[in-house]
Amino acid sequence: MGREASPQQNSPATIVKDIDSNDDQDIARTNALLKPLGYYCKDILGDGNCLFRALADQHQGNQETHAEYRQKICDYIANHRDDFEPFIEFDEAFDHYLDRMRSLGTFGGHLELVAFTRNYRTAINIYHADGTVYCLGREPSDDSVDNTSSPRSESTSEDNPGRASPSSPSTVYLAYHSWEHYSSIRCRAGPHDGLPRIPDGGPLVQNPNSPSPPSERQQQLNAQLEALKIQKNQTAKPIPQKIPARRRKVQAKRRQKENRKLKGKIQYLETQADSENHPQTDASLNQLYI
Repeated sequence: MGREASPQQNSPATIVKDIDSNDDQDIARTNALLKPLGYYCKDILGDGNCLFRALADQHQGNQETHAEYRQKICDYIANHRDDFEPFIEFDEAFDHYLDRMRSLGTFGGHLELVAFTRNYRTAINIYHADGTVYCLGREPSDDSVDNTSSPRSESTSEDNPGRASPSSPSTVYLAYHSWEHYSSIRCRAGPHDGLPRIPDGGPLVQNPNSPSPPSERQQQLNAQLEALKIQKNQTAKPIPQKIPARRRKVQAKRRQKENRKLKGKIQYLETQADSENHPQTDASLNQLYI
């Protein structure tokens, strides 16, 4: 008989400690991105079934039912051949593709994700370590949904067999890692097992490459820069020839002096504006987006 696990091994504190000490670089980066938002990547076994395991963990709360999800997803693809066959790669025969995909250990991909969203009327958000989030919606309309495909007996009813129960999530949240592995996103506060119960909207990750609205200081600097550039353009206009030569010479010197001052002010403000637009951030935060 194996040794019984101590209660501390599965305590929330131990789980969070294990999350923060993950030695996989890509998962660690994704966890660092999700941590301030209150989420983490739950460990999913990398046995070739990770996509289906992650979907099962999100949709049912038990990754061990991955084989049922795999078969139901393949059934949906088989029943909607015209929608999927044109997108099978490498000229692989449709029936051969399905036979291969039904086998445990075969990596799932985009077609299986699309089939899941359509079959279960459930959106998927897929998070990457660089902050990118890919969203797959509920397409097409409800009329094309296979109502007999839910592997969960507890989510069916006599009136509507195969339909997901009201407790089923409307969106599932996955993470995709650089070594072609999927994991399931959960709240750091739990639950760590069973249905994830992620609030609507899930982790709201802001892409670091997306421009943020200008601050009040940025707007002030930009306005000052614009005014100085207009003033500098005025000094560049030619002096009218009708002005006597001596006065033109005096005005030219005055304009040169004014131009140098304006140029210095513009360079200074441009430096300030660049500093405001590209603030230095913590080095650990930059590492998330390498």
